[in-house]
Amino acid sequence: SSFITNQAMNKGGAIYSLGSGTTITNCTFTNCSSLTGDGGAIYIYSDYNIITNCTFVNCTALNCGGAIYVSGENNVINDSKFYGNEAFNDGGAIFLVGGECCVNNSYFESNRADEDGGAIYSRGTSVFNIDNSIFADNSAGVYGGALFSENYAIVNSSTFNNNSALAAGAIFSDERINISDSVFNENSAEVGGAIILNDDAGIANSNITNNDAVKGGAIAVLRR
Repeated sequence: SSFITNQAMNKGGAIYSLGSGTTITNCTFTNCSSLTGDGGAIYIYSDYNIITNCTFVNCTALNCGGAIYVSGENNVINDSKFYGNEAFNDGGAIFLVGGECCVNNSYFESNRADEDGGAIYSRGTSVFNIDNSIFADNSAGVYGGALFSENYAIVNSSTFNNNSALAAGAIFSDERINISDSVFNENSAEVGGAIILNDDAGIANSNITNNDAVKGGAIAVLRR
């Protein structure tokens, strides 16, 4: 199904869901918007939801989650693409809050947050997983050109290319993070060209090349 130029005054430009167990599959969302609130295309406030093989293009939210706003436990986003979405606060493509959430096999290009998390902003008390995903040309006005994480994050087999922010060109991690088998190339920021770490971190079997910053061309460790 296709959702084109739908808008909501407050939440969920195309879809607003409070029901657990919602599955959204094989859909395209284009130019959808939340005029004053969250979730330019989709707003979900519940648990155990799955979004699979969907595409989000040029969706906007005045607050958070240019394409998707999700609050709840055990939500999964699979095999989806995000192009040119924007949030005027946090989470240019996706804003996540709550328990465990996974983003798998997905692609993020040219998404923008005016504040933090150009592609994804994650906040919660459980684990946030990113696996086999690509982040290219995303940007944030302040922290985390691709990803801003306030909770324990696991990043595996993912690529971050040419993302930018004032600080942390690719990833800003405010809590513990493990990164493995990933690539960071040509990301840029004033501080932490690729990554800023603020807590315990593990980085294994990853290539971090050609990143640029005034301080910490690849990685900046700010506190522990």
